[in-house]
Amino acid sequence: MEPCGYDRKGNTYYILDDNRLYRRSPWILESQPVKKAKSKKKGTKRRRVSIAVEEDTDETDDPTSNDKGNGVWSCVCVSPHDWTVFLGTLEGSKDPDESALYTYLKEDVIPELTKAWMEKEKQRQLHEAVANRKRSSRLDAKLTRQKEEEEKEAARIREAELEKNARREKLEAERKEKVPSSVPGLLFNERYRTSCL
Repeated sequence: MEPCGYDRKGNTYYILDDNRLYRRSPWILESQPVKKAKSKKKGTKRRRVSIAVEEDTDETDDPTSNDKGNGVWSCVCVSPHDWTVFLGTLEGSKDPDESALYTYLKEDVIPELTKAWMEKEKQRQLHEAVANRKRSSRLDAKLTRQKEEEEKEAARIREAELEKNARREKLEAERKEKVPSSVPGLLFNERYRTSCL
């Protein structure tokens, strides 16, 4: 992993495979030396072992050790907007490291990243077009037929209801004609009596 540049604060910049810019800041060394635990000569064997383990862990936690992962890592640029903003901060710098980093990013990295972003955008648009494409004409015709049949069925049901209401009104009108309105109960009773006799 090769660094792509440095800035005036001593930070190192890296571009990894995910097309992101990462910054590794060096450890800040404290002015006080790191104190190590004193080993006690007296005590049981268990106590001596646990103190020895503590001493080992203190040595590995020392920030001044020459470990490959020393420093604080942070992601600086993810999106095209982030890259533009970051390049804007480096653009007018008079520091030779920052101007070299700016030139490298502007001339070599940004054109490649732009191509990658364009390809990614094309893939996204293609995927979106496939997801939103029209259905086949056979399915559209089938749906159209179903809608027409449902409309015909609804119209047939409405006509049947209208005919039923018309018949009912006609029967009521005929019944009213046969029965005089002045004495409807007497005429019915007289008919009933005459038919029973």
